Amino acid sequence: MDAFKKVKEEETPSTEPQIVAEFHIIDRPNHREEFLEDYHHCCLCGSELVFTHNTNFITLEVKEEAFCTACNIRTKQDDHRLH
Repeated sequence: MDAFKKVKEEETPSTEPQIVAEFHIIDRPNHREEFLEDYHHCCLCGSELVFTHNTNFITLEVKEEAFCTACNIRTKQDDHRLH
């Protein structure tokens, strides 16, 4: 009887799950979030920028400046038109 049991155990496949292949799913990069991260942080040190907006309602323009308090430099200056 013992020999019969041993043969039976060897013939039956194990019921434990086996890993055949692994897939590591990577999220797609969110370009909007990457752009906003780059826009709002200093390109030199990575600290958050301080923005100032000066609006001229006669010429319908907004002057935007970004300043890094850690580096003590102005990193961006843009002019925008109001419609």
